[in-house]
Amino acid sequence: MGKRIELHGKLKTILGSDHVYFQPPRNVRLKFPCIIYELNRYDIQYADDTSYIGTKGYTVTYISQDPDDETWENIMKLPHCSFNRFFTADDLNHWVLELYY
Repeated sequence: MGKRIELHGKLKTILGSDHVYFQPPRNVRLKFPCIIYELNRYDIQYADDTSYIGTKGYTVTYISQDPDDETWENIMKLPHCSFNRFFTADDLNHWVLELYY
């Protein structure tokens, strides 16, 4: 199983539903609360002048209608996860996190 598929499963478990979307196209109708994540970087470590290991970085956005929803804090418990920002748009609350997985 690929690492991204493994991450997808963990996010579904944290959310408690199937409303987890990887890089959804614009025509997908989102159901809230939901998690949207996308690949945003790939960091490579080098040893002996060759690439040794690569780690994918994802932007994970948790979206909820409830401003007091704490699900984003459960996502933050994943290793190598950090808080980026919070914003509201269209009466929805967005917590944006950065995750290496």
